[in-house]
Amino acid sequence: RVVDGEPSHVFVLQSGSTWIQVAEKDEVRAELLHDLGVAVMTPLVVGAALLLILVNILVIYGLAPLRQLAASIARREPASLGAVEVRHVPEELAPVVQALNDLLLRVSLAFEHERRFTDAAAHELRTPLAALKIHADNVARAQTEAERAESMSKLREGLDRASKLAAQMLAYSRAQNSVGREDRVEMRLADVLRAAIATTEALRQAKHQRIAVSISRRAEETGILGEPTNIERLAVNLLDNAARYAPERSTIEVLLTADHDGIALSVANEGPAIAPELRERVFEPYYRIPGSGSEGSGLGLAIVKEIASRHGASVGLDAVRGEEGTIVSVRFPIHTGV
Repeated sequence: RVVDGEPSHVFVLQSGSTWIQVAEKDEVRAELLHDLGVAVMTPLVVGAALLLILVNILVIYGLAPLRQLAASIARREPASLGAVEVRHVPEELAPVVQALNDLLLRVSLAFEHERRFTDAAAHELRTPLAALKIHADNVARAQTEAERAESMSKLREGLDRASKLAAQMLAYSRAQNSVGREDRVEMRLADVLRAAIATTEALRQAKHQRIAVSISRRAEETGILGEPTNIERLAVNLLDNAARYAPERSTIEVLLTADHDGIALSVANEGPAIAPELRERVFEPYYRIPGSGSEGSGLGLAIVKEIASRHGASVGLDAVRGEEGTIVSVRFPIHTGV
């Protein structure tokens, strides 16, 4: 309605025969609504703004360690593989930093392993390569067929030794390396042993050696869980090492036995016994017993120990009879699934 020329809202109340009318200008109502809206919305707007500022501050503060981590990584040299250090690491970020440092440690160990392998390869191959050069020069300078044939024979022998050394070095590196490992399968050690005996037959024949093999019935039926190539390499190195350090026309004894919780492979020869103080050192890579007279690589037993430890097996070395003969034993845990 229009009251006194002003748009107004009129409220009417009847009480019996009495009528009560109250008019309120629209202008006043609009002012009241405005004041009410301001009173209600102002705290909400101010609160939302303060909350947004607080959340922003908390996000900045919470992400500060992450920015420190990113900055620390960005400042690092490519060759730097030390642990990443971040101050005041929050509990939620600590597993990420720990996982990153664990990764850097594994990469550092891998690089160190490759560096040692390269250094060892350079050192160990220097002598045989120098000998090969001498033999090749002798072939070129030979004045008779007999001299040329003798130099060629020595050159072939040197090539065989260098080839075996390179193969052993590669085998040792692979045994240490966790990259590219084979899947483990159920296998019978007796079958692996027979294959290894056939592989090493040529060396024993060259030295006119005999081999005596004993495999118990329980060992025939007992299996292990292993990497096929490495388990065969272990058996080959045991047999090769025994033959290489044994005298000609001697006997290599091989025994495979099993009991309720393990299976043991033992290889013994009739060579000189290894002194007690050297029995741990022969498992070190590239170690050769002084005066042994063998041209081995010094890696055979190191490979055996490395592969055995990867399969949870124990390795032992002892004298066979007083000061004569050496026996090396490897004991594997059995795998009942075979």
